[in-house]
Amino acid sequence: MSQRGGRPIDFQAWAQNQIVKRAVAALEARDEAFAERNADTPLPQLARYLSRCAISLGHSPSPSEVDGGTFIEQRFGSWAAAMAAALFAGLMDQMND
Repeated sequence: MSQRGGRPIDFQAWAQNQIVKRAVAALEARDEAFAERNADTPLPQLARYLSRCAISLGHSPSPSEVDGGTFIEQRFGSWAAAMAAALFAGLMDQMND
């Protein structure tokens, strides 16, 4: 193990830290791209997207589990409001099938 300033360098911890930084940056880029593509998307359409995400995941997602989660939360005013709209959109889709 190498040393820096008299302390051993933990390369595994360093590598894990780099992976986390890159993953966070990639997720932020995906969220930004989603926000740009969907800036003018009506709320009902975003709610249907969120409903499909919940069905795909098999549970109510958190904002970090879907592309554009932060953007969607901002558009609806809260994540709870977004999820309520998604639930309603899902129910409406089921009734129309």
